[in-house]
Amino acid sequence: MKTKSALYNFAALIVAQWLCMQQVFASDYLDGQKLYSEGSYRAAAAKFEAALKANPHDPNTIYCCAASQELSVNSARARQLYEYLCSSFPSSRVAAMARSRLHQLVNAGGSSFNAPPDSRQDTVSYVPLPGSVSSRSGGDAYLRGLPDQVSVPFHRGGNGIGIYVDGTINGALIRFHLDTGSSLTVVSKKSTSGSAIASQPSGEQFAVHGVGSLTRNHACRQMMDLQVGPILRRDFPVTVQDDMPGPAMLGQDFLKDFDLSVDNAAMQVTFRKKTAGRVLSAQHRRIMDIPFTLGPGGHMIVDALVNGKQCQMYFDTGADAICFSQDDFKRLGIPLPGGPPAHASYGVAGATATWDVLLDSLSVGRLQKDHVKVSLLESSNMSKPLLGQAFFGNLDIAIDRGTSLIHLSDPGK
Repeated sequence: MKTKSALYNFAALIVAQWLCMQQVFASDYLDGQKLYSEGSYRAAAAKFEAALKANPHDPNTIYCCAASQELSVNSARARQLYEYLCSSFPSSRVAAMARSRLHQLVNAGGSSFNAPPDSRQDTVSYVPLPGSVSSRSGGDAYLRGLPDQVSVPFHRGGNGIGIYVDGTINGALIRFHLDTGSSLTVVSKKSTSGSAIASQPSGEQFAVHGVGSLTRNHACRQMMDLQVGPILRRDFPVTVQDDMPGPAMLGQDFLKDFDLSVDNAAMQVTFRKKTAGRVLSAQHRRIMDIPFTLGPGGHMIVDALVNGKQCQMYFDTGADAICFSQDDFKRLGIPLPGGPPAHASYGVAGATATWDVLLDSLSVGRLQKDHVKVSLLESSNMSKPLLGQAFFGNLDIAIDRGTSLIHLSDPGK
């Protein structure tokens, strides 16, 4: 009896210890998710490392930890964890994501978060957390104080293209380019004459790669108060470049909580909470609905036909032109131009030569344009071409994230 009692007590102790470890794991994991969604990547990495000690073989936790370490510019640890995922869980979703990140790390020689640039500027993208536990845990509390939808006026750029909204950073006025093709919100120290940024402690430096001839350009992430209309995000992670050509960009890290409507007649953008139900499309005659899928950085991917060949493109309100890289042309079998470049385009890595090329046709859904002019960039780092404002022009746009549809409507009818 004493032996049985001792074994029972020992087994009970093991179970109690296991339950305690699981509670610690769950707490650290959820804390890591919250910190990640808030942009506190180094603190998130520490929480995920603690969660791994309690549950070292959970692939979601391993990936979250690797992503946080990469964003904390700890590339060696991130690479170690990504490689473990690829070897131990080769057919899993997170392994596929890890292989993609490893490819970026190897090519960049360090931590590199690439996002699709546009003809004027581009930014970096983040690694999303796996969906087993919401990566927005605690990150959308600010929405509860907002009405279901708010509208703010927008302005066009000097060339009559683009969607620009006014806001503030740490109370300083700033004009943002509303950019669905940018995963992050990015400003230059020159955007507010440095006054709103100079008082901030410098964040961790990391390399940014994108459009332009420079091989590296550096930025840091700082926590700031960002406001657009009545939408206020306190301690919001803003990516800051010392010298970025073009205006500040309001990216998907800010936009992802909303359905968007762009009304050209009223010159206003409506931000509608996703929790409020489906976005209402413009009241004018709807031309068509375009399905989209979300890429790793929150980019909106649509299916297109380029000269009759299938091609995925980023739906990019931040791009003035329709932009292709030379690799895009090679994949599509389009000859590269032989003459000199027509002009320069600007990105986070400075200037790059650009050719104007006429395509035979470009279509998305039922909307087709023949003999359409596109921009071919000499130096760029983007995985897909950009479907910019030159394609959808002055059509009203309504983005419905709940149904993954982009509604295009004619404002004149």
